[in-house]
Amino acid sequence: MAVMQATRFDELKATGQLPSPTGVALQILRLAESERTTAPDIARVLQADPALAGRVLKIANSSASGRARPVTSVREAVTHLGTRMVRNVALGFSLVSQHGSGACRAFDYQGFWSRSLAMGVAAQAGAYFAGQIAPSEAFTCGLLGQVGRLALASIYPDAYGQVLAEFDATRPGDLCRLEREHFATDHNELTGALLKDWGLPEACVAAAEHHEQPDLSGHAEGGRCQSLVRLLALASRLADVCVAEEAERPDAVRELFAGAAAVGIPPRDLIDVCDRVVGEWQEWGKILRVGTRAVPPLAELAERARETRRQAEAAPAPDVEPDDVSPHAVAPLASLKVVVVDDDPVELHLLATHLGEAGHVVHLASDGVEGLRTVLEVNPQLVITDRMMPGMDGVALCKALRQTKMGRALYVLMLTGAEEERSQVEAFEAGADDYLVKPCRPKILAARLRACQRLLHLQEEVRRDKEELQHCMAELGVANRKLQQAALTDALTGLYNRRFALERLDQEWAATSRDGRPLACLVIDLDFFKRINDTHGHDVGDLVLRETAGVLRAALRGSDVVCRVGGEEFLVIAPGMSRETAAACGERLRRKVEEQTLHVAGAPLRVTLSVGGAVRAAEMRGPAELLKAADLAVYAAKEAGRNRVCLG
Repeated sequence: MAVMQATRFDELKATGQLPSPTGVALQILRLAESERTTAPDIARVLQADPALAGRVLKIANSSASGRARPVTSVREAVTHLGTRMVRNVALGFSLVSQHGSGACRAFDYQGFWSRSLAMGVAAQAGAYFAGQIAPSEAFTCGLLGQVGRLALASIYPDAYGQVLAEFDATRPGDLCRLEREHFATDHNELTGALLKDWGLPEACVAAAEHHEQPDLSGHAEGGRCQSLVRLLALASRLADVCVAEEAERPDAVRELFAGAAAVGIPPRDLIDVCDRVVGEWQEWGKILRVGTRAVPPLAELAERARETRRQAEAAPAPDVEPDDVSPHAVAPLASLKVVVVDDDPVELHLLATHLGEAGHVVHLASDGVEGLRTVLEVNPQLVITDRMMPGMDGVALCKALRQTKMGRALYVLMLTGAEEERSQVEAFEAGADDYLVKPCRPKILAARLRACQRLLHLQEEVRRDKEELQHCMAELGVANRKLQQAALTDALTGLYNRRFALERLDQEWAATSRDGRPLACLVIDLDFFKRINDTHGHDVGDLVLRETAGVLRAALRGSDVVCRVGGEEFLVIAPGMSRETAAACGERLRRKVEEQTLHVAGAPLRVTLSVGGAVRAAEMRGPAELLKAADLAVYAAKEAGRNRVCLG
């Protein structure tokens, strides 16, 4: 799809009706244009809009951001995301806030933003698998990936309403065609022009223009642009699952699994990603006041889709004349979806009649260009095309199809006027699978169709084997992740174990050293724990450990990490905590545990803690010295009478 001409876009901008940011978002866009602008400059402007600042913080703290600790300030969020990303996020949320309604009565503004929001969240979640793409960039690209539709509804409210009335949702490609007929542009082209005008990266512009037909984008496989195109195409399919009506979801789910394979997401991971996306989509909907809906778990939807497909495949096959059946024929598919391309209306009608009587679903096209468009819209299993046609002939059509991922999987049957060796060779070199001499004879056509069905049957078996292999690999990946998690987790309390604690302490030491922030360490020991085991038994001792772990976890900050590092010993790693705060934190933990009461055999049981703390000092050479200082402090607390806090 060609990029919109600058003069044409300037004409649309001159109307003053194109969606555009205002207020704080507009100030951020203008600031971002200057190379002298710093992160603190952006943060100061962003703080003037608390709602927008909160949304930027949420993006910075999203599960896909890769942060080991939460971002707590606007300035830190801007530093983490970068000026460009904050500008893009502000742009997206500004448009959501301004355009919740409009003059185009046929345009569902809330539905548009609901789907766009789902695309944004899905693109952000999928960025982890796609690689080369920042999650925050993917979110903005998904959120604004179809803003051209909003633009057309804003500039031409009445005329676009008529286009939407003519549009058949079962043929998505028709919308772009109708838009071009009425406005000399379409929503994908206009989206790309808007994103380019707003200064978004070229990859985002390309994804917006081509994600509805990713195989025709023209970008190199494996490149960043093509990765984002495919990611946005997958996000669009996941958004369709989110917003689809119940009866439409099986088809949407099948399209989703097909798209996930192109991005490299295994089926099992896709289920986890989809369910997480639905939850975040609903959460964002509440924040932005955009309507969402309940969506069943993807595993349940996938099973419904499989059941629908099994029912379709179990439908009776069309009757076949006995003398038409080959002894080597396999059980045919219930029916084939066929596109027939021929400029001869008589031949076109004849083929449609033969195929229809055999129970196949037929789509007709009278020339190569229309045939290519029809193939891309209906995704058939078989294409029957005449070789000689004006304009794009059958050879050119076949070559064009073989250049697309979808077209490479099609079975192409070329119609020729005579059994000439040159014509046949040319057809096969163009990528045809078989040829048929006109006029078509029903029995010869039926034999060619059975050859097609045998190949499709084998392809289906290969696809199912591949899905089974992917399923096994996904399950193995889940099992490995569970084993890894188990290796880092204490089975009794559910806290992280000593191995994790030492690794995390090394990480926080390095991170806080770079940032110049303090780092505190608290070693916690249960007082007289051996006496509890000896008096009440190990089952009561286990209960005390579990309850204490729960109290410690609840009383700490979200950025703090608590681990069980020994029998009755716990370790708290607290980045950003000063000496005074560490002392107050240790006292709070000691008091919370002392206040809890357990009942054993009807009698109350109270436990106390000895807490030793240390904060990194300039003379310390590594995390081991910090941990040793905290250990010495907890020994001092015990020597001083227990149930107290000492700092080293």
